[in-house]
Amino acid sequence: MPGFDVGQIAKMANVTGPQRGSQRRSAARFSAHSDIPSTPGAANIRAAINRALDLKGITNPRARQYWENGMMVVSARESGHNPNAQNNSDSNAAKGTPSQGAFQFIEPTFRAYHEPGTSTNLRDPVAQAAAFVNYAMGRYNVSADGSDLAQKIQQADPRTSPRGY
Repeated sequence: MPGFDVGQIAKMANVTGPQRGSQRRSAARFSAHSDIPSTPGAANIRAAINRALDLKGITNPRARQYWENGMMVVSARESGHNPNAQNNSDSNAAKGTPSQGAFQFIEPTFRAYHEPGTSTNLRDPVAQAAAFVNYAMGRYNVSADGSDLAQKIQQADPRTSPRGY
């Protein structure tokens, strides 16, 4: 991610391995195909978020809680925790790239923030959750520990009204 020092991110988030790129954890530990069910439900999305945080190397309990809390709000608002959701009525759909999945990515954004080693399937909940972390940090400068997620992405703040991001 441009502008981010991986070492500083690791220190801030108590990360156990590199965040992205060639210096990442071995893909052998994590399958590209998730064993998290791709069926609707908060429990499945929570499991996907936690797997994504594992993949990102975010081990600090407080950081994990910030990310999990905010991402659960986003998933509820965007798709009702449905990894198979597709929005066919917004401006993205009108341009031929409908928002899809639990976090409602369009294909180009998902590809741009895809976490290597995860599924390339846009609707895979673990791949989407990991891409969301990358997106939040890269596009909105959310800190690695997620402590400012709700402040920087209103859609992640349960105290405010929903708003696209």
